[in-house]
Amino acid sequence: RGYETTGRALKIELKMDEIESLWREARDHAFQSGIVKKSKNPGKEVEILPFTLWPSQLPRSHFDFLVQLQPDYNLLIDKISRNRQFMLNSLERVLQYDDFTRRLFDVYNAVEANNQNCDITLAFVRCDYMLHTGSCDDTDGSGGAWPKLVEVNTISVAYAGMSLEVNNIHRVLQVNHEDSTSGKLYKGEIASNDSVVIISNAMATAWKEYGRPKAVVLLIKLENEANIFDQGKLMSCLSLRHQIKVIGHTFSQLHDMVKVDSDGRLTVNDIEVAIVYYRSAYDPKLFPTEKEWSLYLLLEQSRAIKCPSVAYHLSGTKKIQQVLSSPAVLEGLISDPVVVRNIRSTFVGQYSLYQDLEGDKMVDMAMKNPQNYVLKPQREGGGNNYFNDAIKEKLSELKNSGERAVFILMDRIVPPTQESVIITHDKYCHLRITNELGIFGVFVRKGDEILINSSAGYLVRSKSVAENEAGVSVAGAALDSVAFTNQ
Repeated sequence: RGYETTGRALKIELKMDEIESLWREARDHAFQSGIVKKSKNPGKEVEILPFTLWPSQLPRSHFDFLVQLQPDYNLLIDKISRNRQFMLNSLERVLQYDDFTRRLFDVYNAVEANNQNCDITLAFVRCDYMLHTGSCDDTDGSGGAWPKLVEVNTISVAYAGMSLEVNNIHRVLQVNHEDSTSGKLYKGEIASNDSVVIISNAMATAWKEYGRPKAVVLLIKLENEANIFDQGKLMSCLSLRHQIKVIGHTFSQLHDMVKVDSDGRLTVNDIEVAIVYYRSAYDPKLFPTEKEWSLYLLLEQSRAIKCPSVAYHLSGTKKIQQVLSSPAVLEGLISDPVVVRNIRSTFVGQYSLYQDLEGDKMVDMAMKNPQNYVLKPQREGGGNNYFNDAIKEKLSELKNSGERAVFILMDRIVPPTQESVIITHDKYCHLRITNELGIFGVFVRKGDEILINSSAGYLVRSKSVAENEAGVSVAGAALDSVAFTNQ
């Protein structure tokens, strides 16, 4: 345990005993609220997920803009998922060199050719943003910065449960310390967050449309899943609020349990499944043998509702996001010029690395100024991107290879910084941080009828300014919430 300080000069002056007291209080609330994960450390069953001691500041106008924009992003992703030719054109060269994306597309093609597909779409997505100042010299606050899209997540969208609980802890601390010397840390309205409730309501709506009262939700989880408590908060909400039974299995457990009848009905140990909810299937390491691919195809071709479907999975690839940022592409998918303008305002430059004049130009620029870019492969789950000198090393390796097509280059977002204390299981760290704000979205469609299209709460992850990339699950980041500034 210690009072560690990193980054630039820190301005918040609190005595060590004040920090220590707040840390202990917040830590107790975390255990009470279940803000924990399974521990990898011998002798510990669980440990606290990292979170900030107080909420981070964000202009209300920026937050409201992104919340209002989320239904437009939901619709855009849905349109892409239903446009086979657009996806094929966008991913054609990626499919030549990336085996995992090609196998996903093979499943997609097989599903499209199947006549027993479910006509109900259920999607949980999350659009992640950072404020962009365009200057490494910015100081506290937004500094006139504007939110820019980091990525769109369409599969295994996590931390709806935990983000709600961290929000509640910050609210409790705000009330408890309103009149104390540490009360200045909790000034400003904390943005409400009902993510789990909204998402479970959307899932319940889709389940009802399936029309089989005894059918269950199948949660497909990872082997040795550390984040099971976040998943459990959503599944418990579904069971308690909507009386829907949930069963959970890994891919390996399902091999001998799953059947699909002549009508396309999916069963697990003879229990019918209404919804297949994936918290897995996003990385090639999760498909070690052909058995996993065969199982995935069986699930996708069944009448069960998939969340997400393989079409939605492909719609969230990095390459699709790069293509969307190209001139005139959004206009071909969205007729409303205001929506186009709003979505495009969140883009930074994203570039193809094909072996052509433009691709060669971008490779040269990234080699000369790697600090200005992020190099992204077609992977989900965090920890896959390249920064700084690692970009030069990877591009040197790929320079004369067609495998460049698998990667996209993105302008690096330069966010403003704030001051915070990050709490972990047995210590706290006083440091300068940057924030990434994710807006959850829910979408339910039956045939061509849209039943639900809305935002669904938010997630904030904060990390030290010394970190290039960090996730709560892959270490380096902390859960956070939003306190509004007046901008």
